Amino acid sequence: MRRSTVCQLKKCIKCGQLKDIADFGIARNYKSGVNNVCKKCSVEYQRELARRTPGYKEKRRQWWSNWYRKNKEKRRKYAKEYRETHREEVRKWGRRDYKKAVIRTQIRKAKMGGLETNWNYSDWEKLKEKFGYTCLMCGRKEPEIKLTVDHIVPIYCGGSNLLENIQPLCGQCNSSKGTRIINYLS
Repeated sequence: MRRSTVCQLKKCIKCGQLKDIADFGIARNYKSGVNNVCKKCSVEYQRELARRTPGYKEKRRQWWSNWYRKNKEKRRKYAKEYRETHREEVRKWGRRDYKKAVIRTQIRKAKMGGLETNWNYSDWEKLKEKFGYTCLMCGRKEPEIKLTVDHIVPIYCGGSNLLENIQPLCGQCNSSKGTRIINYLS
């Protein structure tokens, strides 16, 4: 449903305040097309429900997990339509946050594999800065090369994903090091 740009007001049945219609969530099952409870009251209600209901968060997590599994095609279609209609925004995001997304993906995969992780993108940036944005193996600097996360003791060999086990190497040096255990930090 498309919302008009004209300011429309609606009364929240929870708090009783008259609010702009944009402050209400979409509800296709209502004739008006919007919820009867404003977003703020809805969030407060969900938090209260989670606080007083044992196992609520796990039930919600399970429900969403099942929904995502059942609606794979629907989600793919929506994502494709969104990318097509917001092409420029998606491209800007990709350029702006690409490095952060790569690090987030590495951390997420490590956590999914059951590895403990104690670092994030800002920690990675501090580590690169500490070594002057230089590959510890070949000595070349960014932006000539792109530094990548290298595990001193590879995860494949039982290494951890902790910050103490990470060193900055360029992609070429990281690939040539392979699964060998070499510490360039010292």
